[in-house]
Amino acid sequence: GQSKPIYEAYRVLREGREWSGYSDARKRIIESSMREAELNGVGLNELDRDRFNEISQRQAELSTAYSNNVLDYTKAYRLKLESRDDVLGLPDTLLELAADEARQDGEDGATDKDGPWVITLEIPSFMPFMQHSKNRDLREKLYRAYVTRASSGDYDNTILIDEILSLRREKANLLGYENYADLSLSRKMAPDVDSVEQLLTELMVAARPGAERDLEDLRDLAREAAAPEAADFRQWDSAYWSE
Repeated sequence: GQSKPIYEAYRVLREGREWSGYSDARKRIIESSMREAELNGVGLNELDRDRFNEISQRQAELSTAYSNNVLDYTKAYRLKLESRDDVLGLPDTLLELAADEARQDGEDGATDKDGPWVITLEIPSFMPFMQHSKNRDLREKLYRAYVTRASSGDYDNTILIDEILSLRREKANLLGYENYADLSLSRKMAPDVDSVEQLLTELMVAARPGAERDLEDLRDLAREAAAPEAADFRQWDSAYWSE
């Protein structure tokens, strides 16, 4: 990506007298290759290129560490349930899975009928629980654990996020962009950040009324069942009432 001989060869093609006779596809290939080389730092001086490469290497390390923290936290989280009241509504398949998780944790006598049961943040465990558990407090507890994965303790990604954002901005500045958003959009169809925000706003305006009707339908179901969440519908209620 930083080969100057290849980049210069592309530039000779683009500036040559035969350029006008190239097909649109060929022109796009050449221009796209030149742009990728520029975004890979081919035009930087030696000092800036060395720093650019340091940033790229560090970004790869941070990305791996970030993913590992999320994965490790997800695997480490355990919600142990011991009362039948805690598993009301859960399907047999989830009870079997949860009992198996408990046995892996050392509960040799765990069964799908009598427990104990261990719920995890892995999707095959988390999602059915959120869809079927009648215990709203436990749904909230599991939901909050899921959306705050790797944000504290041994697997805290907060410091990594700060460094990732800082390096993204520095790399963008090295390449002549004001911020990382502008750098990212240089590879995409959207012309600028304002256009992206405008599109998102248009989508929100168009979609929100339908989403609010859907939400009201879920509240109606909760009211019909005289459920307390009807008056205070929250994020951990939607999957259950949708199901």
